[in-house]
Amino acid sequence: MGLKQAKKTAPRGGKKPSNKMDRAIRVQYGALPYRFTETNSLEVLLVTTRQTRRWIIPKGWPIKGLKPPKSAAREAYEEAGIRGTVGAKAIGVFSYEKGLDANGVTVPCEVRVFPMIVKRQLDTWPESHEREAQWFEPAKALSAIKDKGLRELIESFVRRVIARKSPHAA
Repeated sequence: MGLKQAKKTAPRGGKKPSNKMDRAIRVQYGALPYRFTETNSLEVLLVTTRQTRRWIIPKGWPIKGLKPPKSAAREAYEEAGIRGTVGAKAIGVFSYEKGLDANGVTVPCEVRVFPMIVKRQLDTWPESHEREAQWFEPAKALSAIKDKGLRELIESFVRRVIARKSPHAA
């Protein structure tokens, strides 16, 4: 009943009421790009954010008409200039506060992350003038990332990949 009352008392003029409903979690899709070097060492690709230049993974809003893994792949291309194979299942999620404008308005976001084995990296891409993309060995990637949730997700992924790379694996 309380929610119905809140809706009834919403201010007129098309503005949303400023309450917890505005804080609904928005979903984004991200790719965790990785590759193996010639010596079979694992590396992950990180990109910088446009404004604060923090290291993150490529991610963004759902893209109409694309399933979540394809949406993540498109973001990886636009933000990092990479092409590859994206896993069909998310390897995890992390949450963060997305800044929406210069006034400090933020919204809570949950990012569903899909693994992406990188096959090709382009010299230029749609956001190459706005972001830096760089390959990191896992330990250096983890120390470069400020977001605890993203760090934990990558750490877990790296552990699983290393565990799979046993001598009898092809």
